[in-house]
Amino acid sequence: MKVLAIIVTYNGIQWYHRCFSSLDASTIPLDVFVVDNASSDDTISYMKNKFPKIKLVESPVNLGFGQANNKGIKYALENGYDYVFLLNQDAWLVEPDTIEQLVKAHINNPDYGIVSPMHLYGSGEKVSKGMKMDLVSHNYDSASDIISDLYFNRSLKEIYKVDFVCAAAWLVPCNVLKIVGGFDPIFFHYGEDDNYLQRIIYHGFSIGICPKVSICHDMEFRGGDYGKENNNWKKDLLTKFADINQNFSVDKYILRCLFKSVQQFFLLKHSNAITNFDATHYLLKNRKAIIDSRKRNIEKGFR
Repeated sequence: MKVLAIIVTYNGIQWYHRCFSSLDASTIPLDVFVVDNASSDDTISYMKNKFPKIKLVESPVNLGFGQANNKGIKYALENGYDYVFLLNQDAWLVEPDTIEQLVKAHINNPDYGIVSPMHLYGSGEKVSKGMKMDLVSHNYDSASDIISDLYFNRSLKEIYKVDFVCAAAWLVPCNVLKIVGGFDPIFFHYGEDDNYLQRIIYHGFSIGICPKVSICHDMEFRGGDYGKENNNWKKDLLTKFADINQNFSVDKYILRCLFKSVQQFFLLKHSNAITNFDATHYLLKNRKAIIDSRKRNIEKGFR
């Protein structure tokens, strides 16, 4: 099996040793492809000195998460790889056989389009919110199986079907990439994994987690406005209207938001009026991009 690990780097030098050393220790042979998003720290010199065997692409601009990963995905498809393993720069493998076990799980369950390990916080002592296990997900019967098995101390299955797992650690078969495509350019950062999972489901594949292997994702100590960005309303609107599993009409929603904005203005609910006006303006600005995204992602083939 040819597996290409793809990591997008951006000013994350504090994580690189754990991230790349864990890949070096993998029990299944890996090639590593790094796309650097115009880091301003010592990322480039660090990579060249500490991990000279990786293939490093230095982007002159910040491409965002999805489009940077697409460079690695394109390389994998052009060079005959069987799988890509997407790993965040602030994440690392806990068990050396993590990727090997993910590959085995997919071979045994070829209807899965994405297979992921369990995601733990950086401390390794708590399941991260990237699993969204507290929400159990929309697919209640299948996603609740793992919670039931854990609670009743039953033997864990090799793989469990879920609706969501964040893209911090995804194993994706290249035959799936040839059908579903890469990440959509409508998303710069945040929302691209939601959109990709929507498309995985649309094209008839399942999403799975393998609970016997894990990664640590050092996201609990991030500073700045990460949480705010990760849940912003713009991302939510894009993921809602770009979802090709749903038949949402962006034009009808724009009219409804505009009507609500005017109505709330006259009712002196000014903050609500502004919120709806902002949504109207944002959707009008991105209307064509959303429509083009839906058309593009219904089609099969890497784009």
